[in-house]
Amino acid sequence: MGLWLGAAIFFGAAVAPAIFGVLRGAQLSNANELAGSMVTRLVTVINTGGFEISLFLLVTAFFIGKDEGRLKRFAEVISLAIMAIMTGVSHWIISARMLAIRGALQVPIDQVARDDPRRVAFDAARSNASVWMLRFHGHTIPPPHSP
Repeated sequence: MGLWLGAAIFFGAAVAPAIFGVLRGAQLSNANELAGSMVTRLVTVINTGGFEISLFLLVTAFFIGKDEGRLKRFAEVISLAIMAIMTGVSHWIISARMLAIRGALQVPIDQVARDDPRRVAFDAARSNASVWMLRFHGHTIPPPHSP
């Protein structure tokens, strides 16, 4: 679980901002669309990996360490359940909503006006994803800013 958490924090602190920064620096007309697609693919790996790891550890928690104190086991099970819920919601609800909004657009997100209701909905979903990540592990992926 430590490796997964480290990967998630590294992704949010370094990888996602670097992807957006490099593509925006290249002055591409669809930089946010390309960066968003890359980040979405990578977040999928992180979220599903975290979900699978937490479920595996949750199941094994009932068979390993039976001699540990009840409070310690309870804290471990609750922590793993929270991890499973948070990564599941992030992947199957928040990310799915963002993908549905992007899929409904006829043009790349960069070409949609900021006041367009679809763009407003997308930005709100992206903001919710950042808040969700912040609540989960004390770190967030900074929302992309338009140039």
